[in-house]
Amino acid sequence: MDEIPVEGSPPGSVESAPEAEQSEVEDEIPEEIRQEVAVGGTASGVATNNALRSLSRAARSFLLYEPRNQAIRDFLQDYRENMLAALKTYGTMKLDIRPFEMTREGEVVYLERERERSLAFRLFRDGVRSIKIEPEVKWEELLRLLEILSIRYTGIRQSEDDIVTLLWKAGFKSIGIVAIEGFAPDEELPQGGFASDLPKSKRKKVRRTGTVQVEAPADWDLPLPRFDEVGTVIWTEVAPDRIDALIAESTSTNIPEISIRLMKRLFLVVADPTDPMSLEHVAPVLNEIRDFLLSEGQLQYLTSLASLVEQNHFIDEEKMSLELERFADNRALRRIVKSVGKGSETIPPDLLSLLKMIPGDPLGQMMDMLVEERGSASRRLIRMLIEHFAKETWDPRFVFDRMHSESPSVLCDILRAMSRALPEQTLVEAVTLAGHQSSEVQLEVLWVLGRADDEELVEKTLITMMESNFSEVRSRVLEHFELYGSAAVFDTVKTFVESRSTRGITERECEVSGRVLAAVNPDEAKSTLMAWIRPPGLFKRFVEMPGTHALHRTAVTGLGLLPGDDVDELLRWLSERCGEEMYKLCMMTLVRRRKEWVNRDR
Repeated sequence: MDEIPVEGSPPGSVESAPEAEQSEVEDEIPEEIRQEVAVGGTASGVATNNALRSLSRAARSFLLYEPRNQAIRDFLQDYRENMLAALKTYGTMKLDIRPFEMTREGEVVYLERERERSLAFRLFRDGVRSIKIEPEVKWEELLRLLEILSIRYTGIRQSEDDIVTLLWKAGFKSIGIVAIEGFAPDEELPQGGFASDLPKSKRKKVRRTGTVQVEAPADWDLPLPRFDEVGTVIWTEVAPDRIDALIAESTSTNIPEISIRLMKRLFLVVADPTDPMSLEHVAPVLNEIRDFLLSEGQLQYLTSLASLVEQNHFIDEEKMSLELERFADNRALRRIVKSVGKGSETIPPDLLSLLKMIPGDPLGQMMDMLVEERGSASRRLIRMLIEHFAKETWDPRFVFDRMHSESPSVLCDILRAMSRALPEQTLVEAVTLAGHQSSEVQLEVLWVLGRADDEELVEKTLITMMESNFSEVRSRVLEHFELYGSAAVFDTVKTFVESRSTRGITERECEVSGRVLAAVNPDEAKSTLMAWIRPPGLFKRFVEMPGTHALHRTAVTGLGLLPGDDVDELLRWLSERCGEEMYKLCMMTLVRRRKEWVNRDR
């Protein structure tokens, strides 16, 4: 069609043609083509009607003439002139499509009630509900539109694409359409329906589910008949309980349950081999219900819906498995996790049931979510889920391998979850992380070590962590030694204070170190701490040595826990020779010791 030349001068106004000349042209058109009724009351309606009639004639002309016939050239010329003139004079042509009519701004501009000849019927049947043609449309696009309509005219019983598909594929720039899913009558389905392909033996064995296919009547697309009989309106009182029941059905609280019942009914129809409805038809409804339940946080009904999909797995195992996976993809899981209450200390049973139905690796999904999630409540729930599924995995090695490659915050969450699920194996991993560069990870290692049963391994690891670059880590190690340390840590703590006193040690570390020394080995601690306050040698006693302040604070704190009048005497001696800060510490220690001894004597 693109090769057909169109000759003639630029199109002029449709209204300028004399009525007699128009009548002569009409008489020359064959009866098979000249069928549409001339309609339109306004000038724009008449112009649009002329353009549409020219389009319809040109499209049907290919049924009668060879492509290079002069008659087709004339129809193309008529179509071009009338369409471009209507667009130039009256602007954008927006047509609403009805079964046998087209309207422009409410005015009927095309009318043909014969199915085989009606351009409106073909458009409406294939789902087109509106067409808009812009004034700047090129002739090439108008020609392509004509070609599409001609294909539909000449290929009524072929299995070609419908008009909507052809229009979309054309990629128009100045022609737009609004369409819905079309309706194809049975006579246009030469391949037959699904039930007709079944063997007779199979048809006899089919168990009817009570669901029947809704078939449109033969006159579905015809105008409604006239009803001359007039009935009498009768008022009927409806019982209040029935009204309340009807109102309750439409409340938001009942929508989830109604949605589940609807999906159950649809699956029954899909499972019926005599019904043409397939899984592809109900999949959009399933997705919409799932998204609704996710957005509303209806975990119970979401689990019921997933269970319904699992029960109908036999319909199509591969496709139903894909549908099940969508219940727990990353987007769905994030919504589910956020829907769980912030104060929840346990995993909701419905969530566990849902995850166990979903094919795949829930443990890997949880770790993926942990990387993306930032909310503290959500992360706590994810840790609980990792803990739960880690207990069921036969090889947790992949969890630990991935843990080491994650960021410090994610590593800590996985480490804590695994320590509850598999404490012995996690302890081994925690020991390897004792020297991690992140303080967050080192503190998490301390949390794991503090709950381990292997005291010897724990103490040995903590001793190595005394070399940490983070004071918070060192302080917590010392606090652990204060409660659970053995005499073996005495030398480590002593060396730590002496070496750190000259290169940076916090007051907290000094005080905790003093308490540790007094707790793990009181006898040796007393002589060591007293020597730090009043070292042997006259020169060292009266000359301020580097690190003296840190040693004094550690010694005063530790000696305050040890008995003996010599301790009190030494603290008084130091208070007379130190600065104001150390003086206050000595006085506070002496007052506390006096109160303790008084209470003890009572």
